[in-house]
Amino acid sequence: MFGSLFNKKYDIFLYEKNQGWKKFKGKLKYLKEEKTWELQFGGEKIPVGEDIFNYIFDKNKLMIRREGPNNYLIINPNTASPQGLEAKVIPPEEIAKALIRAVERRERLKGFWDKNLPIITMAIALIIIGIFIAIVWSSTGESMKTISANFKGAMDVLQNVTQTQLEILQKVRGVETLPSIPTPTK
Repeated sequence: MFGSLFNKKYDIFLYEKNQGWKKFKGKLKYLKEEKTWELQFGGEKIPVGEDIFNYIFDKNKLMIRREGPNNYLIINPNTASPQGLEAKVIPPEEIAKALIRAVERRERLKGFWDKNLPIITMAIALIIIGIFIAIVWSSTGESMKTISANFKGAMDVLQNVTQTQLEILQKVRGVETLPSIPTPTK
């Protein structure tokens, strides 16, 4: 008997304030680890108690009214009375707890590849970058001496141009320059 309850599909009638009634196909699922029932429909998962079976009418229908973004009211049309319909409120705290449990469960159920794929990807990327640097270095290794010599020559020219500009500026301003002290060479 319980096996048919677990696999049975339910028609969920959801009422939202500005949108009216919508019909969804849903199911009740028992979460063994948390020992709770969960109502799943239209991409939503709502934690419900074991008394949810008291709110089912016409063998497979449930009426739910959304009270807010995280607040649901399950209506029981079986108990119509002059005071109104019996209803069960599912507070936002229970929905938040269910979301936290779902995230924890997803983390526990991750496989080897899910857990280690970012690390493996980064290691592969570092190896590829190392190979690229090795190839570039090996192809330009001999010419690095030439590049270094050319760079040194360019720096000497730039230093001479800068020194000449400073001397010209000092002469224009009328400031006498002291002779430069030669640097000792070893």
